[in-house]
Amino acid sequence: MRYLTIILLFLISSCGLETKQPNQVGFTKEIIPVQESKLTLGLVQQIVKKGITEQKLIEGLGSPNMVTTNSDGETAWIYDAVSTNVSSSTNSSSVSILGGAGIGSALLGGGIGKGENSSTVVRTQRTLTVIIKLKDGIVISYATRATKF
Repeated sequence: MRYLTIILLFLISSCGLETKQPNQVGFTKEIIPVQESKLTLGLVQQIVKKGITEQKLIEGLGSPNMVTTNSDGETAWIYDAVSTNVSSSTNSSSVSILGGAGIGSALLGGGIGKGENSSTVVRTQRTLTVIIKLKDGIVISYATRATKF
């Protein structure tokens, strides 16, 4: 009986219970601009108004990506901005129970384990196109187009 008590105590004390809660969602965000640009819809709406000059446009938005002129002498300035956002998250969890005992040359052991891992990557692309029409160096109209996919 004494040996049985010692074996049971040994088994109970040698059993370790290890648990890990699912990790906090690991989230990284990286913005990779196709071209270096600080162009945003808010900035365009703040700066571009009918009647402002080319010089004010360049000071506020920088040089356009493309310039065209039609037969009526109107000039169109086109600004394009593209950015890609990449997000990733990783979750993992595991549970394990270990145990063992030994008396003389007899050994007893055991183990249980479980583990899970998952990861997700999401890629989002945004574009902003601004078309500004000028006549004699003064803004006469503008249009914007923003997309997200």
